[in-house]
Amino acid sequence: MHHKNRKIYNLLYVLVILVLAGSSFMPLYAQTDQQSPALYQAIDKNDIDKAKAAIDMGDDVNAIYDQDTLLCWAIRENCSEIAKLIIESPKVAIDKRGAFLDPISQDVWERTPLILAAHMGQTEMVDLLLTHGADINARDRINNSPLSRGDTALIRAARRDHLDTVKVLFTHPKKPNVHLQDKD
Repeated sequence: MHHKNRKIYNLLYVLVILVLAGSSFMPLYAQTDQQSPALYQAIDKNDIDKAKAAIDMGDDVNAIYDQDTLLCWAIRENCSEIAKLIIESPKVAIDKRGAFLDPISQDVWERTPLILAAHMGQTEMVDLLLTHGADINARDRINNSPLSRGDTALIRAARRDHLDTVKVLFTHPKKPNVHLQDKD
């Protein structure tokens, strides 16, 4: 192969690899034709008025979109007012799990909103979720033991040095079970 053609071939090869690798990091909603719910669109824009309108029009606050709950999306995107609106909805399933695919490790985390908020150090959100009945001892990965990466909100907050969140978890009337044992 001619030297110039070889360079072009190598450049095209690298571009194809980069495009393919980049597509695995794109959010799933960007890879589908699925229409996002109005409440998700409000979260995406952090638009509280649009969120109120979506809930008033009957959007399901417990819906799963892009493999996660809308409450988890609101928490993950730091849309605290929208998350509060969802939490205070009479129909919310406060411990409903979503699934989040970590683009780096390819691990799937099935977290409750409380575990996610604790992981992110959102202390006020943790307190609000607990006040509304969130299970303080729920574990991610569908209640696996800590040895199987079944972390609780307390473990997640402590591992990430969110000391204010740890304090809220320990001082809340619903005390975390610090004696969780492996299922096996």
